[in-house]
Amino acid sequence: MSKRHKKGSVAVHNRNGMLRLRWTYQSRGYSLAVGLPDTPINRAAAEAKAAKIQIDIALEQFDTTLTRYRFNPDGGRLDSSLFEKFVRWKVQNGLAEHTAGN
Repeated sequence: MSKRHKKGSVAVHNRNGMLRLRWTYQSRGYSLAVGLPDTPINRAAAEAKAAKIQIDIALEQFDTTLTRYRFNPDGGRLDSSLFEKFVRWKVQNGLAEHTAGN
């Protein structure tokens, strides 16, 4: 049986080894996947994000789209210029150009 949390609080949960945040706001349940495994450092980061959500709720500045609270809002996409710099670095370090792109 899961432990109930204080009303209005944001709870950090472990679901299959991964962290997620759960809370209610204006009678609607919210859940946000953290996308990180449950380690002490990742749990501390999740708890900090939970505190941010609680503060926004208290100040009536809660973002119902959850965009402000996502850990990686761009989906982890790399900037293409960063990839190009990486390929140039690989070529400069002795790899054939056709190999560098792999």
